[in-house]
Amino acid sequence: VEFETVGAVVLDDKGSGTADFVALEVGAIEVAEGELEQVASSVLGWESVHNDTKALVGRESESDIAARRRRRYVLALNSSGMNESVISRLYAIDEVNSLSCRENFTKQQQVIDGVTLKPNSIYVCVDGGTGEQIARALKGSKSLGSDTNGSESVEILDDVSGQLLTYHFDRPIEKNLVVRVHVKASNIDAKNVIPKAVQMMVNGEIEGDEGLVVGRSVSPFEISAAINFVDPSLFVTKVELSSSDGNWLSDMVQVKINEIARIQPSATHVVIV
Repeated sequence: VEFETVGAVVLDDKGSGTADFVALEVGAIEVAEGELEQVASSVLGWESVHNDTKALVGRESESDIAARRRRRYVLALNSSGMNESVISRLYAIDEVNSLSCRENFTKQQQVIDGVTLKPNSIYVCVDGGTGEQIARALKGSKSLGSDTNGSESVEILDDVSGQLLTYHFDRPIEKNLVVRVHVKASNIDAKNVIPKAVQMMVNGEIEGDEGLVVGRSVSPFEISAAINFVDPSLFVTKVELSSSDGNWLSDMVQVKINEIARIQPSATHVVIV
């Protein structure tokens, strides 16, 4: 699998640089941290490469449910200066999966939903898309002169004024969860049906459910509802969630606006009772 940089890279005085990479082929391509290690083309000064984070997995196609939901998100695409404008412009980026957005319209610094926002500023936490795509979406949608927040920063050139502008945003912190589903014995192949149903819920492929998006807490009750949506004949008695600490809980797992829950296909376990 080959990846390419999406823009020019300038090395610092130590000979290092940071760049966004995108796969040459579309689809559900998985790359773990540290797996990009070979420079495919000869570029003067470029000797090695290392990805500090795993790749955001793409998709082969977008379901009808996901396409209808994305259309609702981009209804304010031609406007500017509003939250709806920012959200629509970001969701218009094909690679963006989900996001959270907050604004501080006061002249004082404020803490909103646990995130510190500068005076007269907006905050976005975006899952997917390149840094330049996000920066240009913010430039084209936010109010003139309003500030941005976040640990990621991208510089872009204003095509009209020639000014170099810096935009800030966040990437979501991942919370990897494991699911354990207790279901009554039946003639249904629950060990295959249930993990697929959970992944449909994770990916937002169930009508009326947006999936595991940025800032969404995870409810065992909603997972149970998703399973019964896919196969109403299954009798789910209990759904438990666990994080890296190994403790199983039947309570909702809280997810902050700068976090996203992940449930991998292999992370759903079925217990027949």
